[in-house]
Amino acid sequence: MLDDTLDPTVLVRTDGAFYTATINLSMSYLAPAKRGTLTGHGRVVQMGRTAAYLEGELLDEADTCVARATTSGRVVPSAGLLKKA
Repeated sequence: MLDDTLDPTVLVRTDGAFYTATINLSMSYLAPAKRGTLTGHGRVVQMGRTAAYLEGELLDEADTCVARATTSGRVVPSAGLLKKA
C-alpha cells in the first residue's frame, strides 16, 4: 500500500510529467493495522533527473503510524501515460 502511495508523489510534484518505477523499497511495520480507514502520506526527499528518493507513512484512524517506508525509484517520463480531460 505504501508503494502505491509513494510513487505518485513524483507524478504530483512534476505536474504529471514524470513518475517513478520502484528500484528499492524498505518497509518498517510499527503497529498492527486494525479494521478501518488507513491513510498514506508520501513526500519527495530528493529528486534528480534519473532517480528520486521518497519516504512516507501509513496512519490509522487514530493517527497512529502503523508503517513507514523509504524507497528509491527511477524517474520516467509519463508522456502519453495520462489523458487530459
